[in-house]
Amino acid sequence: MTCNCPKCQAHIEVDLPEVAEEGSSASCPACNATFYVHPESFGGRALRKTGEVSCASCGGQLGPQMHCPSCGLPFPGYLVVSLSKKPLRRKVAKVKISSSPFKKRKSSMTLPTLEAAMSQEAPAKVSFAKVKVNRKLPVLVLTVLILVAATAAGASIYMKKRAESAYVNNFVIAAYGIQVTADRSRVVCQKIAADWKAKTDAGQPYNPRPTLDDDRDLNQIKLKIDATKEKIAEQPAKFKECNDKLGRLEAASAKMRTLALTPGNSLPAFNDSLTKADNGYKAACNEFKSGLPQELMAALSIGAQKYRGLRPLLK
Repeated sequence: MTCNCPKCQAHIEVDLPEVAEEGSSASCPACNATFYVHPESFGGRALRKTGEVSCASCGGQLGPQMHCPSCGLPFPGYLVVSLSKKPLRRKVAKVKISSSPFKKRKSSMTLPTLEAAMSQEAPAKVSFAKVKVNRKLPVLVLTVLILVAATAAGASIYMKKRAESAYVNNFVIAAYGIQVTADRSRVVCQKIAADWKAKTDAGQPYNPRPTLDDDRDLNQIKLKIDATKEKIAEQPAKFKECNDKLGRLEAASAKMRTLALTPGNSLPAFNDSLTKADNGYKAACNEFKSGLPQELMAALSIGAQKYRGLRPLLK
């Protein structure tokens, strides 16, 4: 994303994925001042000016709208740039209540004075005044209840939108990992097949297996996919069948990964299995994209601009 140095106002390019959830610090290349980039939730937008914050999803500058003008994400979280080591928080002074909307109720009973109580005369009569019913009070209570209910409903809608936004982001990351697994497995299998054929034609023995780097990378990608899938285990109602689509796509990708890690002992059988696995994954990609909600397709298109490895999935 592009931001301004809070000290010298120089334009600075910040790598969005490098910003941690608890915030990250960096040095301005122009004035060497240390500034702090930290995320905040959408609820804090009231304390920020337009143009000072950037979308935490795509890095675009946010305006007064309820969504990001760049990526269209509703109620987006945002990033703030400051010179302090920790996020700044405004101190809100407590408001002293000098009056109350409720009228002070007068006592309905008049007590005798001290002199009358001490005198030999008959005790003063206690008089009971008529209590006037404030008819405005029920209306005020009803208004307060309506406001409380409206606030609760708004908070519920906000939390729902936030959960949907988090699901969309993690769904895109999981799909990206699955596509990278398929592409990387295909390259590893093609390399093994080429080396296998060259050794066979030369009459030399060959033990088909991936390199240590390829084996490590494929296993690390699998761990990241599993961690991301845990975050989308509880899917919102509007994305009810999307996890099943993602699961079928991952299953097709896993066949290519297994073939890359365990090639077998026959080159013809290996080439035949690679062709079938590759065709199966392409068919899974077409099935994955068909019927996918428009919101997820839009998020995948935006993600493809950031992650090149995601682009083959949308072709």
